[in-house]
Amino acid sequence: MVAIALRTRPDREPHTGRPKTAYFVRLADEGDTLQQPVLLRSDFADGNILCLMNAAPGRYAAVACYGAGEGHEWTAYFPEDLIRATTKQVPEGKVVLLGSFDVDLRSISTTGDEAQHHYMHLLFPKWQDEKPALKLFTRDDHAWGGPWNDAGDEADVRARLKKNLGPPWAPRIE
Repeated sequence: MVAIALRTRPDREPHTGRPKTAYFVRLADEGDTLQQPVLLRSDFADGNILCLMNAAPGRYAAVACYGAGEGHEWTAYFPEDLIRATTKQVPEGKVVLLGSFDVDLRSISTTGDEAQHHYMHLLFPKWQDEKPALKLFTRDDHAWGGPWNDAGDEADVRARLKKNLGPPWAPRIE
C-alpha cells in the first residue's frame, strides 16, 4: 500500500476544501518521475491520508491531488521537487508513507513546470482545447501545487494508519 498525507493552503476561494484523492505513478526501474504515462488513483482515504491499496511492489511517487470545497472541485498538480520528495520504494506486503506535506495552491494562470503540465494533460487531455470563457464557468478548477513543506508529523500519520487500518496492517506500516 502507498499512502500520503496532504494538507493544502488555498490561494483563492475555488481552491478551498481538502484533498479527497491523490494520483500516484509507479516507476519503471529507471523511470523518470516527471514523465510517466499512467496515473494511479488513490482508492482509500482517512481524513487527509490518501492511500493506494494493493499497490504492486515498486517505486512510487505522488504527482497530483483532487479536492473539493463548497460548490467547487479542483485538481492540483505537484511541482517537480515535491514529486521527487515523494518517490519511495514500496516492498511487497508493506504500507509505505510517501510523506506528509502542506502544499500551497496557486492559480493556473501562473507558469507551471514541465511535470505539472505533463500530469495535467494526462488527466485532462483536451483542457487547452476548451474556450477560455467556458473555463471560468465550470465547477472544476485547476491549480499548481506551489511552495510546499514537510508537515513534520509522519509519526502521527503512521500512528493514525495503524489505528484505523487495524491490527493486521500495523506491523506492515513503514
